[in-house]
Amino acid sequence: MWKWLLRKILFWSGALITTAGVIGLIFVFNDRNRGQNPGSLIGFGILLLVGLFLVFWFRDTIGDSTGEGSDPATIRQGRYLVDQAEPLTGLGFPAEVHFEKEISGRTPRPSSLRVRLPCTLPGEVQCSAETWFDRWSKATGLAVEPQTGDDEFDRSDYLRTDDPGLALQLLADPAHRSAVQLLHALGYQQIDLGPDLVQAIWTGFNPQKDDREQLPVQTARLLEPFTRMSLAPRAEPELPAVGPGRMAEKLLWGGSLLLALLAVFAWLDQPLRFWQFAKLSAGVWGVVVPLAGVLGYGVMRGDSRSHDRWRTWMLPTLLTTALGTCGTLAAFNALADRTPAQTRQLPIQNLREVRGRRTSNGYYAYVPDWDNPRETREFRLSSVEYREARIGRSQLEVTTSEGALGMRWIHHWRFLP
Repeated sequence: MWKWLLRKILFWSGALITTAGVIGLIFVFNDRNRGQNPGSLIGFGILLLVGLFLVFWFRDTIGDSTGEGSDPATIRQGRYLVDQAEPLTGLGFPAEVHFEKEISGRTPRPSSLRVRLPCTLPGEVQCSAETWFDRWSKATGLAVEPQTGDDEFDRSDYLRTDDPGLALQLLADPAHRSAVQLLHALGYQQIDLGPDLVQAIWTGFNPQKDDREQLPVQTARLLEPFTRMSLAPRAEPELPAVGPGRMAEKLLWGGSLLLALLAVFAWLDQPLRFWQFAKLSAGVWGVVVPLAGVLGYGVMRGDSRSHDRWRTWMLPTLLTTALGTCGTLAAFNALADRTPAQTRQLPIQNLREVRGRRTSNGYYAYVPDWDNPRETREFRLSSVEYREARIGRSQLEVTTSEGALGMRWIHHWRFLP
């Protein structure tokens, strides 16, 4: 009960922290380009990320008001109880079948069929069909898979384990390898062996379309030999050589999140010419992404699950490196700028009020573009400035520089009534 209560507290704390971060960023963004200290923006950004992490990590507490899952209704789909384990009888050994129905909505879950038997094994081995990504990872050295010596089995199945010696013992018998392949042929995508049970998992199982006579019984009989294995004594498992370790992987995740925070500089010191900025950022990002991939490869490589962790890290890193590249270029363009600043006083040519449905109204002033007098540039005013502004009389004083990378940017601007 206390663990459930702690998770609830952490979830709602994350929600409050997220709200505070969003409100803080809104206030800071409303005053952007007016010489404010970027430290407050970074601080609120970190606050927002911490809050989002807590909300995401403990989101499963929503909807559970007691800390204990409610008993599923004894409803059947086909011959299977829904969301409730049911023992298989008449086999001469303990086994059960568990069907989970599909759930859609905020936290979707596919349907699945699990047939499982209790066992006692010193480790865990997961067998699944080998994919192109598994093969590519083995070919590049990112992943290292135990090889049984059976070429057909090694080509068709991929083994995930922290104990390669255990995997080789469990699958040394050709009958055991054949059982795994027969389970795949029946439709099961994943077979888990140990430590407390052996089970076959069929994700996306539809009782009306996929069920067949004696399917759970046939599955249990194919799994049963793994529960009777008498394993020879072994030394401690010799794991493949790995990179600097899991701490380095955590540092990679932290670095990836910090890269995303650099995007605030792309907002604070945004160059005036968007497409010029976008082209340069895209070119640099095209170099940064492969370097990030190689760095992750060096840190994570060496075991049978390395490529899974690398892919999980690399997908969000595509976004964080893009954000970080934009922020870094904008920051360097502004902070390393040694060109003289130019100040212009531009008359307000037009005013516009945008009424918000749930948020406050937005107030905008338009002044002539100093590079192209036929165009105008938009600046956001406060409500007080908007009331004081007069078209043709009021002005905006805008200070710009050419930028260290040749991308003109705005130092700051102020309203002159």
